Amino acid sequence: MVGIDDAITILVSLLTFTLLVQRFGILYGLLGLIGIIKGKELVLKYVFKLDPLCCMDYLFLHDSKQSRANILGCYVYDKFEFETVKEHFKRKAFQFPRMKQRLRKFMASFYWEDIPEAEFKKMEDDLFINLKDEDIHNEKQLGEFLSFEI
Repeated sequence: MVGIDDAITILVSLLTFTLLVQRFGILYGLLGLIGIIKGKELVLKYVFKLDPLCCMDYLFLHDSKQSRANILGCYVYDKFEFETVKEHFKRKAFQFPRMKQRLRKFMASFYWEDIPEAEFKKMEDDLFINLKDEDIHNEKQLGEFLSFEI
């Protein structure tokens, strides 16, 4: 669903394109609009430290019951040392910069924003949960647990 801020952004983009085409012609108008869009992205990246979402990120954000895009993975093990596996996953997962970012809505669009290191350190241990005390034996119980925890 398009919100009022999205509608305003689209309207301003169309108005800008129309004015550029009227003033400079279709070719220079289109190049000018592309330049404005790229300039906005550069300002957001280097001034506000925000990265734009790629199309796959948008698919996950705009998920619905008709188009299921979010996939939850679950590994089941008989026995393992929790702290060892936790450290292994932390070491592997946090090699990817996206794992240390969060979504931020800015100027009617979503962007990736880096989580400050001090704040991330506080959250880091909460990302891994030891379920040894939980009674989870099937997908229904797992779904119930995740719906309350997330």
